[in-house]
Formats: sequence, C-alpha cells, structure tokens
Amino acid sequence: MIARTTSMVYKHTSKSVQQIGQELGVDYVLESSVRRDGDQVRITTQLIRARDQVHVWAHNYDRHISGSIALQEEVAKAVAEQIEVKLSPAYASRPIRSHPDPQATEAYLRGRYFGNQFTPEGYRKAIIYFQQAIDRDSGFAEAYSGLADSYRFLVVTDTVSPSEGSPKIADAARRAVLLGDDLAESHNSLANAMMDQWDWTGNEKESKRAIALNPSYSYAHRIYAALLAAERRHGEAWEQINEAMRTDPLSLPNNAEVVRTLYYARDYDRAILQAQRAMQLDPAYYRTHFWLGRVYAQKHMYREAIAESETVFKATPESNLALTEMAYSLATGGRRAEARAILRRLKGRSKNAFVPAYNLAIIHVALNENDAALKYLQQGYVEHDWAMLVIAVEPRLDPLRSTPGFRELVAKVALPMPRRSEQ
Repeated sequence: MIARTTSMVYKHTSKSVQQIGQELGVDYVLESSVRRDGDQVRITTQLIRARDQVHVWAHNYDRHISGSIALQEEVAKAVAEQIEVKLSPAYASRPIRSHPDPQATEAYLRGRYFGNQFTPEGYRKAIIYFQQAIDRDSGFAEAYSGLADSYRFLVVTDTVSPSEGSPKIADAARRAVLLGDDLAESHNSLANAMMDQWDWTGNEKESKRAIALNPSYSYAHRIYAALLAAERRHGEAWEQINEAMRTDPLSLPNNAEVVRTLYYARDYDRAILQAQRAMQLDPAYYRTHFWLGRVYAQKHMYREAIAESETVFKATPESNLALTEMAYSLATGGRRAEARAILRRLKGRSKNAFVPAYNLAIIHVALNENDAALKYLQQGYVEHDWAMLVIAVEPRLDPLRSTPGFRELVAKVALPMPRRSEQ
C-alpha cells in the first residue's frame, strides 16, 4: 500500500491509471472524491486495475464527519477484501475507531495537515489543533500521537530544548498508547520518546510493534532505521529505510532520510546520487540540502558543502542547526574567521535561549579545538541533547574517538563504539 504523501502527488495529474500504476509499481489504484454538506460527508471510491484500467469495484459512503477516521478503516478493509490482500492479523482484527465530536475530528485533521508541512511553524500550528481535538475528546488517541510527533520535530530541529520538549513527547505518547494500543501511530510515537530517553531496547520493541500493526506505515520504518543507524546496524537500517521508500517513495522526508542513512554508513558517493534524485522531487526541500552538505564536507568538497549549508541557512535563517552546519562547512573549508563569528553568535544566543551544547562541540571539532569540543559534548550528555544518540557513528566526531573522555561518553549513552578499522 502506497502512503498518502506519494499518492497525493497525482491529485491533479493527467496521467492514466496505467501509467501511475507503472510509476508506483502497484497493481491497483484507488480513486476517490469527497463532498461535504454541513456535517455530512459523501465519499465515492472506485478500485481500478492498473494494467487494463478495468473498474473492479465502486462504492459510496455517506457518513457524519465525526466518523471520518473510522471510515478510513472501513474503506481500507473493503478494498483489501476486493483485491484479496491479506492484512496482518493485528491490523485486520483491530476495532474500528470513531470519535463522536465532529469538531474534534476536524481539529485533528487540521493538525495533520499542518504537520505534513514539515516545518517548525507548521508543527507549532499542528500542536494547537491537536490540543483542541484533545480538549474536546479526551480519548482521542490519534491526536495524542500527533501531539507527541509534533513536539518531537521541534526537539530534533533544536526549536525547543529536550528539557522542555521530551517530557511532553513522552506524556503524549504514553497517553496515545493507553488510549490506542491497537494503533501503529501510538507505538511509533512511544518509540520516538524512548529514543530521546536513550532507551534502545524499548525503542526497538515499540518500533517493531508499530510495524507489526501496520507494515505500510512509512514513518515507523523511518524511525526504526534511525535507531539502527545509531547502533551501527547499517545493513538493517538500509532495509528499513527502503521499506519506508517502498510504501511512500515520493515522500520528501523519506528521500532525505535515505541520504542520512547513507551518510552515517559512510557511503558518501551513493548518498550524493540519492540526494540528486531527491532534489528532482523538490529542489527547495532544505532537509535534502542539509544532509548533502554534510556528505560533501566528508568528501572534502568544501565549496559544495558551503553552498549546501547556505541553502539551508536561507531556508531557516534563525535555526541553530542551520548556523551550526554553516560554521562547520566554513571551518573545514578554511574560512575559520567566519566560522568563529558564527560560534560567537551561537554562544551569545545561548545566554538567553536554547542552543545545544552538541552543536557548539561540532564547531569546535571543525576548528581543531578538541578539548573544548569534548567539554561541550559532556555538557550535551548532562543536558540530554537529542543528537547525542548518533555520537557512535557521526563522522564529524572522528577526531575525538581515540580519547578516553569520548569513549566514556559513548559508553554512558550505551552505544557500540566503532573499531578503529571501521572509522
């Protein structure tokens, strides 16, 4: 089953069903239309066989807006029966969920819309709508999951500190599981929370549970791939990110995450090729440029690395991450004075706002100031910077790997230390 992110690319296409099927590698295409009259919704669906464009099934659904989430489940199972797809037992047997308050459902859907923009501003708006849904329906498991995922994005983009965001992620994720133990989304949110707590065993358990509940849930494969990469299980990480791509091949986050997976596996040439393919989907998506800049720096292609960092900085000029990437590229490219200016800017900002100590460490490494870098990494451990989870595999930290202090930090985070031959 192909995810919504990819299928929505064809919303206004003039391509034939046969051509779409060939591009996506699918045998059937489901077309649908939605009409709304007040609180009533009519969904018209038709299942088309791609190879000959034969309509094999069609149906209309008339429902109250409050049942829209349950209706998605109903349609999915009806289509699966028509094409004789055997769903996983956990997914097929889970109960149909409904939410009686139409305004809660609408708030939830608005939250997902803004979350799908994959920007800090979008996720801040998403949080407002998810909270509105919860305020109206305290049993809305999907809204709690959305709330957890939104705070997680703000933490990993250094928009909010782990001390502020991580407790909110954990609380919302646990509520999601308590209210919706049968939902892949709930367990994936909890997997995220456990990753932030460096609970690798718990993270893997919840990731596997999410995938078992819904093998087509692309985001769960993506999160599991991130864990596996951090643990140096690069072959398994590659399998998981490919599963994410199989179910949602046109997802911009998925495509950027392939570059990330290859970066941590130190497969830089393939990472560059993947980034070039990803930019054909959307050349402006800054996360692709973010990872490509890191790859170029490790390839000693400093001019290209600086150019990619400049693209990220233009897209998110106030971002701590963007400033860090810019400083690292400049320092490794020989423009140390400019890198130091950014470092001073970030340290000044840290007096009144959140700036991860990990980011300052990365810049000091690029400036060949390893003692200062290690000091900030130790601070990052104390402050539980989310990026500490990749210290065992981060190529930029290689100059510190032989030092006892660094090896002690890796052990504290309970990650495997690379052997010298693998660095």
